[in-house]
Amino acid sequence: MSGAMETKQTAEQSIAQRRGNPRARTLKLWNQMTKIKETDNSSGVDKGLVAMFLKMTPEERLRANDNAVRAILELRNAYQQKTLNKSRSQLTS
Repeated sequence: MSGAMETKQTAEQSIAQRRGNPRARTLKLWNQMTKIKETDNSSGVDKGLVAMFLKMTPEERLRANDNAVRAILELRNAYQQKTLNKSRSQLTS
């Protein structure tokens, strides 16, 4: 069974090495991040997350930041829309 696991990991790693596939790169970084063990959590810093971002190129970090900003804006807009709809429904009731 471990041979199949090693083959799967090798396949994932070879896929992740293709630069044109950001999903594969994310998978590779996630696998690396989960291997990092925290010994001291008193600082409250997610060392795995820091390591993941340090392994990214500056372009990848900017892309990750842009994606995070986009997600935050979508959540904020959805909340505002939900609040607005709720207010309107209360006015018409």
